[in-house]
Amino acid sequence: MKSNPKVAPSVPKKRTPKAPAAPAQVATPKTETEAPPPGLDESRHAAAQRAAQGGEVLRHNVFAAFMATSLALDKFFDANAYRVYLAGVMRDLGDPKDPIERMLIEQLCLAHFRVGQLHGAAGQANGLEGTKLLNSVAARMLGEMRRTALSLKAYRTTATPTNHQKDQLKLFKAAQ
Repeated sequence: MKSNPKVAPSVPKKRTPKAPAAPAQVATPKTETEAPPPGLDESRHAAAQRAAQGGEVLRHNVFAAFMATSLALDKFFDANAYRVYLAGVMRDLGDPKDPIERMLIEQLCLAHFRVGQLHGAAGQANGLEGTKLLNSVAARMLGEMRRTALSLKAYRTTATPTNHQKDQLKLFKAAQ
């Protein structure tokens, strides 16, 4: 194994443990004039591990934290409860791998809770104007939720054709 010229030979190298679900090492772009490095040095390895861990946190946890913050129910539930809720919804929907599909599902989950909050606030509002305003906002939000659900259905239909659609495609090709 070649030693790194930047590190003194008397300094022992520390190993940084990998995150449990971290993706493979991040490759650095190579130019034609630059020889490929023999391996990642300690600082680049640690930076790649931090980036991988940060990416996993963003992918699996941040939206749950956003839900907790935006719904202001943190006195009842922490961000982990939202993460578990979202994971359950994803599992119920077949645990889709497509990131766009997952985002649409997350947005539907947030909209579902927000519509409920708006209806609750409308029921508790003092005065006719407040009730009208909150009911109007709830109705618009419900419409957005419905459109997002229809978008998700259309996206899922076009992303993975059903057997019926495949059969129709075969018939169409055979007719040509």
